[in-house]
Order: sequence, then C-alpha cells, then structure tokens
Amino acid sequence: MVMYKRDMETQFGVKSPAMCLNNNVDFLGKELHVQTENVDTAVPCILTQVFFRGRVIQTIKYKYPTEIRNINNFSKIQDLMHSQHMNVIKKINEQQEKYRKQS
Repeated sequence: MVMYKRDMETQFGVKSPAMCLNNNVDFLGKELHVQTENVDTAVPCILTQVFFRGRVIQTIKYKYPTEIRNINNFSKIQDLMHSQHMNVIKKINEQQEKYRKQS
C-alpha cells in the first residue's frame, strides 16, 4: 500500500501525514488501480475510485459523519479511509472468485 503526504493544514490546522491510499489489484488477469483519498470540500468526504487503463470504472463517495466534520480527528479519518479502501479491494476479490466459480 502506498501512502502520499498531503498538506491538510486548511482542514485540520496541522500538517498531516498520508491522506491517499493506492493499490493495484488483479481482476481476472486485468490490473485495476484502487485509489482512496480525503477530499477537502465544503462537505468533506472520502473518495475511492477504481481505474482500468486510466479510466474511472467505479466511484465510491462517503461523507464524513457529522461528529468528525467538526473536530480535528485525523486518526479517525485515516481509519475510515483505510476501511473504505480495503472494503473495495475485498469486493473486487469476491467478484473475481464469483466469476471463476461460474466458469
């Protein structure tokens, strides 16, 4: 898993480490790229996108719970990001197994 540093000073008032997760996942011999990031907008959210050959094929957007929007809880946001990222990878792997069993 690769994590990149982002300056989250505007959102949290401190410089924070890593706010992006990236993985390449095999799906039936094709490489998919899964990327999850913290999106700092008027309504902050966690955005996970699945790419195939550079094109977005799936997008999952999760708005922060209200209690997190109003506090500087970087650790909780990282936990939510990791959970969403790994759930997407798990679903890709489950679909792969489903297709293999049908063949």
